[in-house]
Amino acid sequence: MDMGGLAFVSVPVCGPTRSVALPQVILYFLESLKQRQTSMRVLVLEDDPKIASFLEKGLTQSGFAVDVCEDGEEGLVRVTSTDYDAAIMDRMLPGMDGLEIIRRMRLNGLQTPVLILSAMRVSTIELKVFRLVEMII
Repeated sequence: MDMGGLAFVSVPVCGPTRSVALPQVILYFLESLKQRQTSMRVLVLEDDPKIASFLEKGLTQSGFAVDVCEDGEEGLVRVTSTDYDAAIMDRMLPGMDGLEIIRRMRLNGLQTPVLILSAMRVSTIELKVFRLVEMII
């Protein structure tokens, strides 16, 4: 679902991944943004080292410049101090929740497109994202 630069996808938690083929929804999200420019810098906020490594490898192989951060507070500092073209973040991060990061980004006028990855049920996170959007608008 896309809501003015906010998108989210529920990702099932599974065993070790041997392939670095990214889910189509991630590539579609980034490729739709990439049409505006030749290279993109993406921030990945993910506290699970295996998932973070998977995303970093897949995005790098797909031609994106990638920075990885595993803590919400550090992620907020990075996303507000560096010019990222997009961010991919986990919903639940240590230090600061992913939705809180987005709320603070939007309140500060930062409109970086964000894709939220979560193992949470879509209906649960969907409701929280809608509330976030209502607070910002």
